[in-house]
Amino acid sequence: MAYQRRLLHYSPGPTNLVGEISNRVVAGAWFELHRQGGCGAGEIKLNDDFSDRANIALGDWIAFEFSPGDRWYLGRVENRQAISPGGAVLELQGMSVQLAEAFPGGFDRNVADGIPPHRYAFTDIFPNDPDHTDETVDTVSEPTEVVGLLLDQYIVPKTDIIKDLSLIEEPSIPSSVTTMKFRGEESTRDIVEELAIRSKGASWGVNEDGKFFFLKPVTTVQTTFQESVDLIAFRESVNRNLIYNRVLLTGGFIYDAAVSSNASARGFFRWKGNYIQPASRDTHGERQIRLSIPWIRTREDSREFIREFFRIYADPPNQYAIEVANQSSLLRPWDGEIKLLDQHSNVVASQQVETIRVEFDHAPRFQMILGAIDPMRMWPQPNRLDRWELRGPMTPSDGGEIITFSSSAASSSGSGTITASGSLTGP
Repeated sequence: MAYQRRLLHYSPGPTNLVGEISNRVVAGAWFELHRQGGCGAGEIKLNDDFSDRANIALGDWIAFEFSPGDRWYLGRVENRQAISPGGAVLELQGMSVQLAEAFPGGFDRNVADGIPPHRYAFTDIFPNDPDHTDETVDTVSEPTEVVGLLLDQYIVPKTDIIKDLSLIEEPSIPSSVTTMKFRGEESTRDIVEELAIRSKGASWGVNEDGKFFFLKPVTTVQTTFQESVDLIAFRESVNRNLIYNRVLLTGGFIYDAAVSSNASARGFFRWKGNYIQPASRDTHGERQIRLSIPWIRTREDSREFIREFFRIYADPPNQYAIEVANQSSLLRPWDGEIKLLDQHSNVVASQQVETIRVEFDHAPRFQMILGAIDPMRMWPQPNRLDRWELRGPMTPSDGGEIITFSSSAASSSGSGTITASGSLTGP
């Protein structure tokens, strides 16, 4: 069907249609889709003669359709600005923004909103936690089980997000979860981001229909673009700032048994790990990143995460920025790869798209980024670096080990190991 550009206003919820915003009053529109996040930011510029713009309130929803019934994007109004001269601007965010508004667990069932801590685990290895007797416990052994429970217990009840079992997939290579505990401090978005990494780089987010997805990476090619044929812009880059071969990982607290009868008198320690990818370090020099993931407290959970982190970032990842115009079908980043050809029909790359920005004006125009995203976007570096003294000599159970895996960095330099050391650390 021919392109019609329909912008539909929903209020108060994403299923309550108010009406269509006339194209006559729209000066411009765009939105983004992310492989890790789904529907992202969006924007609509409105002309001065849109007399009903005051009726679009914060929290209302706007859907973008290519033609009737062919929805490409759904976003919530986060900011409305009146500009003189020039009309108004509506700033949007996709429904995955609600993942940052759902917080698993709480501090205590007898205080505040009365929610106890929530532990997801397949074994009880921290009985000395001060709030151990107050926990809610669910038995899990792998990430998608945690994702499913988070949806049932915290996301669906507190947001507009829809659970669809067909959109939750286990990774092709199994991954595991040992123990995770939450006290209402971390959002479901933070947790899902980490679980996606240890699930072999799963795609996750909320799509244009408001459905949550957690999908294994798809290697099927969605479409092919060629230099000087389809592409109106084509840039390849290799960024040293995206290489990381040493990770200083800070996890959660681990507690000793109470002293005598005073439950508050107990020692506590902070789990820390120091992980190195030697092949990458020998080739590129040391590239360090500090990560804080407070629900990690075991060697096994840290290893599941770090192994996949190094697979992505130990090599310098190639990034491609491309632009194509006059598109009539949506390319969703989580649906598969894009193949790029040079002007002589040689394959330059076949990779997953991380981000698509769609200029939704006279004819849809796509600006796409292929290649790994900056991990600083997911785990910003702290303004102040906390340091914790070591409890004592490290033991194998603290996280010190060699992790072997195959990677392009390893094969190019004759080594395929991750040197890992970790410890419990205390004040």
